[in-house]
Amino acid sequence: MTKRILAFFVDNLIVVFIFSLLNSLFNLEYNTYDFEMFNNIWKVKVTPIILFYLIYFILSDLLNKGITLGKFLFRIKVNASEKKLIKRSIIKTLSYLILPITLIFWIVMNKLPQDYFLNIKTENIK
Repeated sequence: MTKRILAFFVDNLIVVFIFSLLNSLFNLEYNTYDFEMFNNIWKVKVTPIILFYLIYFILSDLLNKGITLGKFLFRIKVNASEKKLIKRSIIKTLSYLILPITLIFWIVMNKLPQDYFLNIKTENIK
């Protein structure tokens, strides 16, 4: 599990670096949306970085069979079909929106939501 956490941080550093570079060059816009829930109005700031996460993980999953740059560095891969890898990427990106809940889920279940719900395992690269 330690390798997965380290790979996760490497992948996040890559995405944040690319996004920061593009944001400094093109001044990408953030959108704020209001929605009502439980008799409260919530403001949600949607950033283009979510799109970058989705693109990064889907391309890595499709082109490298579940091996992102972070996983490659730590010699691990996700063992799943291409269809499950795409679903996993979408769930993973959405889980970033609710990161505190995702972290609690991981601590309690010892698995990330995308792996738990799709029954996916990570293994070492031989």
